[in-house]
Amino acid sequence: MKSVALRILTIIVFLAPCFASGKSRGKKTVPFIEASVNHEKAVEGERLIYEVTLFTPDASIAGIELVSEPDFGKLARRRSAADIRLSETERNGEKYYSVVIDRFFLGLEEEGKHTLKGGCYRIGYNRQVAVNDPFWGPGYVNRVEVEELSAPDVMVKASPLPEKGRPDNFSGAVGIFNVTVSVPSGEIIAGEEAYLVVTLSGDGDLSGVAPPDVRQAFAKPLQFKSMTENRNEYISKGELGSELEMECVFVAEKEGTFTIGPISFSYFNPRTRRYEQAESTPVTIEVESGSASKSSPPVYIEI
Repeated sequence: MKSVALRILTIIVFLAPCFASGKSRGKKTVPFIEASVNHEKAVEGERLIYEVTLFTPDASIAGIELVSEPDFGKLARRRSAADIRLSETERNGEKYYSVVIDRFFLGLEEEGKHTLKGGCYRIGYNRQVAVNDPFWGPGYVNRVEVEELSAPDVMVKASPLPEKGRPDNFSGAVGIFNVTVSVPSGEIIAGEEAYLVVTLSGDGDLSGVAPPDVRQAFAKPLQFKSMTENRNEYISKGELGSELEMECVFVAEKEGTFTIGPISFSYFNPRTRRYEQAESTPVTIEVESGSASKSSPPVYIEI
């Protein structure tokens, strides 16, 4: 992983070529690498998390360096930040330290089987080596022992999205989402600009999805003016999460009590294997008269 570059401090004590990961050579506990995706059986349009995890019996890691990139074929990919914390774990009765050393978000735009070929990584370990310097005498120096490991290949199968039940307003999003609407506190004055926030969030990818139609939520005398978007994504409990926040500016043409919404968003749920629709709860607003401030009594100042 290039973002965590390995620094060779003095000399290389040991260098092994990349080989297929294995948990042991003989009886000795040795480091190995695993590659995985959060869903090996997915659907067309779904976005996966691909992770490369190092398991090592030695916690004195000096650094990690990418030797050769993983190969995902034609799949869209974006490298994400990996972890930097070691966790203690156990495999087959042996104790290891584990850490995610590489991570990608992969887009399955096409149905079918996909082979995710693992890359190669160089792992460096800090070592204290005894030396007998002719000038300083006996002592210890820090050296780096290096080993190269390859991540195994992973197979992923993407099923096509079903034609049956596909709504006309299908957004193309795959996941589980919800829509909420909130109006900031404060007065809304007729004839003046006001705003509300529409938030679309959930498990799945929203990076390339068209936002829901918010205009239809504003009926006369509410006039939709403009909208700005803010998108972000995150990982929660091993799943990819996304959020699309839309700040909408509107103007109420007269005073009164009015309702905004609901706002709908159609998506495909990979768990139920059905098209579903998220819908916000309608929001009621009170609009004050635009002449309220003008009718306020004058303020007199004694001189």
